[in-house]
Amino acid sequence: MLKILRKKGVMRKLLWILAVVIILAFGFLGQAYLLNRSRSQNIAGRIYGRVVSLDVFQHHYEQIHLQAVMQYGRNLENLLPLLNLESQTWDRIIALREAKRRKIRVSDQEVVQAIQNNPLFQKDGRFDSGIYKNVLYALRMSARGYEEGLRESLQITRLFEQVTDDLEVAEQEVLEKFKSENEKLQVSYIFFPTNNYAEQVVFNPDAARAYFEENKNMFIQPPSIDVTYVSLPYPAEAMQDEEDAVLEHALQIAAELQDEPDIASAAGRHALELKTTGFFSMEKPILKEGWTFSLIQQLFRNDVGFIPPPIETAQGIDLLQITAQKDATLPDYAEIEPQVREAWIQTQARQQAEQEADAYLKKIRTGLGNPKKSAFIQFAKDQGLEILQTPVFTRDQYLPKLGPARDFKTAAFDLEPDQPISDVVATANGYAILHLDSKIPVDMQQFQGKKSEIAQTLLSQKATESFNDFITKLRQEARLEDNITRLLEQKNNNANPGQQNEIRD
Repeated sequence: MLKILRKKGVMRKLLWILAVVIILAFGFLGQAYLLNRSRSQNIAGRIYGRVVSLDVFQHHYEQIHLQAVMQYGRNLENLLPLLNLESQTWDRIIALREAKRRKIRVSDQEVVQAIQNNPLFQKDGRFDSGIYKNVLYALRMSARGYEEGLRESLQITRLFEQVTDDLEVAEQEVLEKFKSENEKLQVSYIFFPTNNYAEQVVFNPDAARAYFEENKNMFIQPPSIDVTYVSLPYPAEAMQDEEDAVLEHALQIAAELQDEPDIASAAGRHALELKTTGFFSMEKPILKEGWTFSLIQQLFRNDVGFIPPPIETAQGIDLLQITAQKDATLPDYAEIEPQVREAWIQTQARQQAEQEADAYLKKIRTGLGNPKKSAFIQFAKDQGLEILQTPVFTRDQYLPKLGPARDFKTAAFDLEPDQPISDVVATANGYAILHLDSKIPVDMQQFQGKKSEIAQTLLSQKATESFNDFITKLRQEARLEDNITRLLEQKNNNANPGQQNEIRD
């Protein structure tokens, strides 16, 4: 199949499908294994007092998993912990029961039309049956299984349309949304940096030791892992066919690792140099060139033996495996006394910065009331305080010296010309007192041009929220008894890699 894809010039476009399927097969097998443990009971749970079998749950889980593969592609591995596919599976089962109750049906022709309109199955803007067959082969699905799953998804789409059909968005909502995204302002602010106060703090060993005892969680050394990997480099000044050959070789090794998940053995068979990162933590990751932070996050979410999809870098392809882990530990105080000392000093400095900011805010409000910009700046200069000014900014803009500064921006946009002074506002590096210099009204002509687009976005958001509320209500009515969640928790709490391998064998 890979040779066919390469001849068609689409290997790189479908690499993510093949790589994800190779690794996510572990996901499918993992869930099937989980369900097979309770095969004697054959109960995934109950809705409306009726049993949902493990086979039925597995069918719908695979459809949810497939939708996630189609939607997120190579990013799915990073998003899986956030998606809760088991919960989505129950939502699908419950929604389909409601669609059946409402007699919602989808014809064969509608299923065919949906397949033909899917860009994934098209070539030059037209449906291509060869691509359709190849993709289903890569996804390890029969045409019948995919099409029936699609029919069910279309039924849920029809249910969504029925539930949300009467929703509307008022023009005032649209205007407020436009303002929130386009309103601009500028502020001056007196800044009290934490670091300015650190030099004034007199270290107290007893207080620092007490601080350590009260805040031990701050000083726990995080979990660490050791990763073993092999690299398949691209030849120097490689042509496209040469790079494709390296990709194909990497996928071949990845497929072998399904059957024998031992990267050392694979390295030996293919005469590849075996390398190791040494132990590292999430806080101090090893970011080899081409290894993203999202990959590191994925590694730390898994156990010894885990193998992620092949990693393509500018130099070639890397294949990785977690080969060792260390649990989080709390060192003795003597080992980390310098770290505790620095943390205690920073805490004291931050408290002093906040106290001084509070004191100066009282002076401003007592002596100046609601000062103009010039009076505010002059006050700061007279007091020898640090005075800064932002550029003109919107709510979602990154600010120089402050970064995202959500609390700072929220406080700024709450200010009005007749109430231009903020309370003391905490930032990552200290505290600030803000003065509203100018607030720029939105361009109403621009609003008229974008009103329809914003309304559609808001309506879509409102429809999604409404349907989610509807599904939540259905869940409550269904009185869901979820045996899958219990089995997953049992697996996560009790299973270890050795046990899992023994059972799989």
